[in-house]
Amino acid sequence: MLIDDYGHVGYTEKELIAELRKNPKAPIDGCFLIGAELYDHAIEVNFSDLPPIKDWNTIDRTVLVFEYHATRNRHWFMPEEYKNFDIAKYLLMQCNGEAELQRMGEELLMYADRELFPFLCYLKYMVDTLHKHKVVLGLGRGSSVASFALYKLGVHKVNSLEYDLDIHEFLKDK
Repeated sequence: MLIDDYGHVGYTEKELIAELRKNPKAPIDGCFLIGAELYDHAIEVNFSDLPPIKDWNTIDRTVLVFEYHATRNRHWFMPEEYKNFDIAKYLLMQCNGEAELQRMGEELLMYADRELFPFLCYLKYMVDTLHKHKVVLGLGRGSSVASFALYKLGVHKVNSLEYDLDIHEFLKDK
């Protein structure tokens, strides 16, 4: 097991399997695989539409925070077609009427200001993948239902315009 400067834990496949044998309910979200050959092989054989996992690596202490986030934004775990997707154009085309366009424009500016377009692209990929595999999504919960963009992406089913929900409940001011 290795831990980088940001607290990311990296396991070899053998270490992760041994950990899961000891505790099958161990939380493994947030873990990275060091040498992900078996995972990549399983994806190739069984789920070819999923991208291979990125290898874990340490992060140099000298990397500035914004460079760290920019690097992380380039390595979202999704197919290239979604990484290069024009999410703003797609969301604006989903709008019906001036009120929806106004709200979407406001939200897109907030997402852009926070450099969250890769996040929106990932959510589009996630929703498309869930629909493809006939997985039912819930109604929505928490402050995310205040986002009209997430409603139009299909992440939740609460129309924030209809209920006059403030986007600032979800995207807090910096």
